[in-house]
Amino acid sequence: MHTNKTLRAALISFSCLSFVISAACGAQSLDNDELSTLYKDDQTERSQIGNKSFPDWIAKNDTVRRNKVMAMLKGNRITTSNDYYKAAMIFQHGNQVEDIKLAFAMAQLAVTLDGSNTHAKWLTAASWDRILMMHHQPQWFGTQYYQPKPNSNWELYTINENIISDEERNHYNIPSLDMVKDMAKKMN
Repeated sequence: MHTNKTLRAALISFSCLSFVISAACGAQSLDNDELSTLYKDDQTERSQIGNKSFPDWIAKNDTVRRNKVMAMLKGNRITTSNDYYKAAMIFQHGNQVEDIKLAFAMAQLAVTLDGSNTHAKWLTAASWDRILMMHHQPQWFGTQYYQPKPNSNWELYTINENIISDEERNHYNIPSLDMVKDMAKKMN
């Protein structure tokens, strides 16, 4: 496990270095088609089950996708803002805090590459909230919902309402606090 954490930290550093080098060289990159397919599969599976609890087969597919993305990172095949966003979303669906930290780092890198990438801004906030949630701390933005029991109603995970303003939420493409609170009702 320690080796896996070390590898992920090294890959994050490597990805950041790759970005600096390609930016300095003025390299033009195209989005990674294989990564786009992995992302589409990730999203399609989730849309098929809606707001129900995720079956085990999705978790297995998520692991396969994360392993493929890790190989792409290692091979320097993730280079654009869209690529980093899609890779971050795949890691956001991990079940280890290290997965979510990597999602957070890649979402931030996507925003660094393209400040107008509103999806990556949202994912930066969502991954931060999920990291807090995994550490049993109140979330800041209000992006995380959960089911206390399998197949029960969705609830907004505890939120610290004093840290982030609605203006800051808007910057990260997050609805107002009132809208965030109403979302659980709509999910059920």
